[in-house]
Amino acid sequence: MKNFFKGAGAAIGYFVLYFVINLLVIFIGGIYFGIKEGLRGIQAPGLSKALPQIIETLLYDNAMLLNIIAAAISLFVFWLIILLSKKSLKERLDLNYVSFNSIWPVLILGVTTNIFISYFIKFLPIPQTLVQEYDKAVSVLGDEITLVQVISVVVVAPVLEEVLYRGLIMKSLQRGMPAVIALIIQALLFGLMHGQLLWICYATFLGILLAVIKLRYQSLYPCILLHLSFNAANYILIPFYYKIADNIYIDILLFITSFIISVFMVKIIFRKTIRNRVLYKTEPGYSSQYAGGETKDVHFDK
Repeated sequence: MKNFFKGAGAAIGYFVLYFVINLLVIFIGGIYFGIKEGLRGIQAPGLSKALPQIIETLLYDNAMLLNIIAAAISLFVFWLIILLSKKSLKERLDLNYVSFNSIWPVLILGVTTNIFISYFIKFLPIPQTLVQEYDKAVSVLGDEITLVQVISVVVVAPVLEEVLYRGLIMKSLQRGMPAVIALIIQALLFGLMHGQLLWICYATFLGILLAVIKLRYQSLYPCILLHLSFNAANYILIPFYYKIADNIYIDILLFITSFIISVFMVKIIFRKTIRNRVLYKTEPGYSSQYAGGETKDVHFDK
């Protein structure tokens, strides 16, 4: 029970800390834009009346840049916490080496899962109001593709979110509960942080998939690569979507094909990681690590 409360408390702490850092970045960003626009309002008095709306628009337009800043601060704070715990980053986050021969299927799985989820949502009888809410939530990414947007979505988000959810939170929860329960909780937290209902649903599914990959490889690197390829597919596939005809039969074909390839990639991943499988033990202080494709059981002193 002691390990349960310690693990759950640590997981909640990391989650709340990340949330607070984001709020602080938005708050400080609002102050910065407020001062900047306020100085302009001195020269043009008419601007001061619309200052709150202007600040809100500027925060919205610079959301990706603020996300990068918040992520950088969060990663730095997490690093300090790990440093103070006297554990190495490799040990705390399971940054264990995985060969390319073992890891390549996750790159394909990320792309095919993106396609599968996109068409699955398209085929669902979703109320129009919910679709509009989703489009509004996604619009925070911006109408045009920019370098800041790509860096934030494809690089920063996968690294930060995997460190937080599959690294710090899930591993903390595993200290006092079975891996399956820890997997579900972190996936729900990951989904809820996305805010909008449709986004929550598929982000939760993605969180489960990423956690399974973590448990199979016992390394955070495959999770980061899968998350990266999933997000990158939103940009890589744009020319492809423009070229294909808007046809229900093509949509069904792509939906089925992406599902089959995804299942095939999962099968390959399970086959490649079968040698690395470990029976997770919940005894206090027990952990398992992998090195170079071989299994090693390590017991850390309490």
